[in-house]
Amino acid sequence: MAVALTCALLAFACNHEDDSGLLPAGESPMTFSTSVEQQLARSSSSNSWDGGEEVAIHTGGMVKKYIAATDGKLSVASGVEPFYWQDQSEIKIVQGWYPYSATVPTSWVVKTDQNTGNSYQESDLLFTPPTGIAFSGRESTPLKFYHQTAKVVINIVNAEAATNAGDIAGVKIGDANNLALSSSYTSPTGNATQGTWSNLSAYANLTPKTLSPTGTYLKSYAALVIPQDMTGKKFIAVALTNGNTYYYTPIGTDAVLQGGKAHTYNITVNRTGITVSVGDITDWTGTGTTDPTIEGGAGAWKVGDYYPDPNAVYAGGTLQSGTAAIGVVYWIDPSDSRHGKVLGLKETIGRWGVYLKDESVDVTGIRSTTDGKTATRNLIAARKGETNFTTDYFIFNWIYQTMNSGIVDGVWYLPAMDELSVLYSAYNTYGKSDFNDRLNAVGGDGLGDYYYWSSSENDSTSAWGVFFGGGNTYFGNKGFSGNSTRCILAF
Repeated sequence: MAVALTCALLAFACNHEDDSGLLPAGESPMTFSTSVEQQLARSSSSNSWDGGEEVAIHTGGMVKKYIAATDGKLSVASGVEPFYWQDQSEIKIVQGWYPYSATVPTSWVVKTDQNTGNSYQESDLLFTPPTGIAFSGRESTPLKFYHQTAKVVINIVNAEAATNAGDIAGVKIGDANNLALSSSYTSPTGNATQGTWSNLSAYANLTPKTLSPTGTYLKSYAALVIPQDMTGKKFIAVALTNGNTYYYTPIGTDAVLQGGKAHTYNITVNRTGITVSVGDITDWTGTGTTDPTIEGGAGAWKVGDYYPDPNAVYAGGTLQSGTAAIGVVYWIDPSDSRHGKVLGLKETIGRWGVYLKDESVDVTGIRSTTDGKTATRNLIAARKGETNFTTDYFIFNWIYQTMNSGIVDGVWYLPAMDELSVLYSAYNTYGKSDFNDRLNAVGGDGLGDYYYWSSSENDSTSAWGVFFGGGNTYFGNKGFSGNSTRCILAF
């Protein structure tokens, strides 16, 4: 939870209650008492309202404007009639959001220059899911608000090629119009604390807000952004006063910006580029030691989790809350449970390559049985310019064009033989039917008792694969078009 505003509904004129439980009309107004449990994106650094913020309160089919005070009280706006309790036995369903609007927000836009005026604060969207509050529990039932945008924090480390704040000319988030600043939005329902985002638009880059650096940092920045996946995109640009600009392109969980979470990137500038240390995903004021979005503590994953958001909720194949799944986790690094491998949702059938062509002559790593990423990248780079690439190397073209959107060194790759065997083992151990249920629930293709290609070439005539009916390995004619293919990514 990034922000919680604990709101108790208080009633006055209790001495006017009668034995029937009915309350005299217009004599028991609902008022709101708030405390900020975690820091807001206000101009002040304290955990409180600045005063004057306009908050929308919705109940009984009506929306009314309330004004926040520095002491945490929400008072109905001037000229607006407050909500009232009518009966001691009633339960009101209450929802709120900030900033105020007369209707529930269905879209949101963050500011392009968040270092000017109040643009940073104005990019903040807070929401509370519908909450049932009984008259009898009006002083103890909390109404909690949650940040819906993602927060990006960038720290420039005082080290190596940047030892003076004057060395840094500026920082941008996004590059060449690859960062969505606008999106359609559906507010939280049920017990969900995060709404859903769709139809990303208004692509640009943005200028983050400059913060006062602490510790060993030269400069620090923060920005509020639309939740989105920046995998394989130039995400952070650091410009130096010497004229050089360096870019950070994230992959895996480091690239998926989650609503209500803070994503911290500590950047060291060296002589030839930048090195980025990525902190754990935390609440906005978290310490960086835990990741509350993932069960098991500090970023721990488990086989069968949806990726990149293990808490994504689906019903009938439709995303209800969280970030849309792009795959299912099938392997966890035994030395660090924050890392592992993901099986993609889609499957294709086609030929591996050209019969009697020895790819190992000029494709480094193509016969590796452990490193499918290098093999996939190098074969695509070497063959994508050939006239018959799309047909002769059908599955590699599918990875290149469909799975990685035309990026040679994309995140998805064909698993090497040993990686493919590990995938089969996980699939079999988890339970084939149960694992396929996880895939199908998010719109993915289930695995079958088919022969699946690996990236590992055997010789000029054949490549290795695994039969998912029993797990045995085989090598097949590279020109055969009847074998299946799945992609994986490492995070």
